[in-house]
Amino acid sequence: MTTLDFLSAGQNAEVCNILDSAIASQLMRLGLSPGAKIQVLSKTPAGGPMVIQLHQAEIALGRAYSKKIEVSPLEHARIA
Repeated sequence: MTTLDFLSAGQNAEVCNILDSAIASQLMRLGLSPGAKIQVLSKTPAGGPMVIQLHQAEIALGRAYSKKIEVSPLEHARIA
Protein backbone atom coordinates (compact mmCIF):
# COMPACT_ATOMS: atom_id res chain seq x y z
CA MET A 1 0.00 0.00 0.00
CA THR A 2 1.13 3.54 -0.77
CA THR A 3 -0.35 6.99 -1.16
CA LEU A 4 -1.77 8.28 -4.43
CA ASP A 5 1.00 10.86 -4.90
CA PHE A 6 3.57 8.06 -5.43
CA LEU A 7 1.79 6.61 -8.48
CA SER A 8 2.83 7.46 -12.01
CA ALA A 9 0.68 8.40 -15.00
CA GLY A 10 -0.95 5.28 -16.43
CA GLN A 11 -1.01 3.34 -13.16
CA ASN A 12 -4.24 1.86 -11.81
CA ALA A 13 -5.09 1.52 -8.15
CA GLU A 14 -7.83 0.80 -5.66
CA VAL A 15 -8.53 3.35 -2.93
CA CYS A 16 -7.96 1.79 0.51
CA ASN A 17 -8.33 4.68 2.94
CA ILE A 18 -8.57 8.45 3.20
CA LEU A 19 -6.22 9.52 5.95
CA ASP A 20 -7.76 12.94 6.70
CA SER A 21 -11.35 12.97 7.94
CA ALA A 22 -11.58 16.69 7.13
CA ILE A 23 -11.38 15.97 3.39
CA ALA A 24 -12.94 12.49 3.38
CA SER A 25 -16.51 13.74 2.97
CA GLN A 26 -15.52 16.01 0.05
CA LEU A 27 -13.80 13.16 -1.73
CA MET A 28 -16.60 10.70 -1.03
CA ARG A 29 -19.11 13.10 -2.63
CA LEU A 30 -17.02 12.77 -5.78
CA GLY A 31 -17.18 8.98 -5.49
CA LEU A 32 -13.60 8.67 -4.29
CA SER A 33 -14.04 6.28 -1.38
CA PRO A 34 -12.48 3.01 -0.21
CA GLY A 35 -12.95 0.35 -2.87
CA ALA A 36 -13.04 2.82 -5.79
CA LYS A 37 -10.79 1.89 -8.70
CA ILE A 38 -8.91 4.74 -10.32
CA GLN A 39 -6.32 5.42 -12.99
CA VAL A 40 -3.74 8.21 -12.90
CA LEU A 41 -4.08 10.09 -16.19
CA SER A 42 -1.44 12.76 -15.67
CA LYS A 43 0.87 14.07 -13.01
CA THR A 44 2.84 17.30 -13.02
CA PRO A 45 6.51 16.83 -12.14
CA ALA A 46 6.93 19.83 -9.84
CA GLY A 47 4.42 18.86 -7.16
CA GLY A 48 1.38 20.31 -8.89
CA PRO A 49 -2.01 18.65 -9.32
CA MET A 50 -2.61 15.23 -10.77
CA VAL A 51 -5.58 14.07 -12.84
CA ILE A 52 -7.24 10.74 -12.14
CA GLN A 53 -10.04 8.87 -13.85
CA LEU A 54 -12.83 7.61 -11.63
CA HIS A 55 -15.59 5.82 -13.52
CA GLN A 56 -16.12 8.10 -16.55
CA ALA A 57 -15.03 11.32 -14.80
CA GLU A 58 -11.67 13.04 -14.74
CA ILE A 59 -10.82 14.59 -11.37
CA ALA A 60 -7.92 16.97 -10.66
CA LEU A 61 -6.44 16.61 -7.19
CA GLY A 62 -3.87 18.83 -5.54
CA ARG A 63 -0.77 17.14 -4.20
CA ALA A 64 -1.84 17.84 -0.59
CA TYR A 65 -4.98 15.75 -1.19
CA SER A 66 -3.22 12.95 -3.07
CA LYS A 67 -0.81 12.49 -0.16
CA LYS A 68 -3.78 11.69 2.10
CA ILE A 69 -5.29 8.93 -0.05
CA GLU A 70 -3.95 5.41 0.56
CA VAL A 71 -4.13 3.16 -2.48
CA SER A 72 -3.18 -0.33 -3.49
CA PRO A 73 -1.68 -0.45 -7.00
CA LEU A 74 -3.44 -2.83 -9.41
CA GLU A 75 -1.61 -4.77 -12.09
CA HIS A 76 -3.12 -5.04 -15.56
CA ALA A 77 -6.56 -3.92 -14.39
CA ARG A 78 -9.04 -2.17 -16.62
CA ILE A 79 -10.73 0.82 -15.04
CA ALA A 80 -14.26 1.38 -16.28
